Amino acid sequence: MQRGHMGGLRKIAASEVGQAMRNMHLSFALVSLALSTVYLCRQDMVDACFWAVNFYGNAILAKR
Repeated sequence: MQRGHMGGLRKIAASEVGQAMRNMHLSFALVSLALSTVYLCRQDMVDACFWAVNFYGNAILAKR
């Protein structure tokens, strides 16, 4: 009885661990996707800021 009970618990624990691993992989994928999206957006922002600074800098210099 005791041995069977332990075996059942072990199976449940193993399936729980498997589920947790799957969830972890899923959340890791989501997090990396979010981070890459933020990084790409940030790159676009940096490019846009650089372009704006360049543009306004040239305009201000041209006015002088």
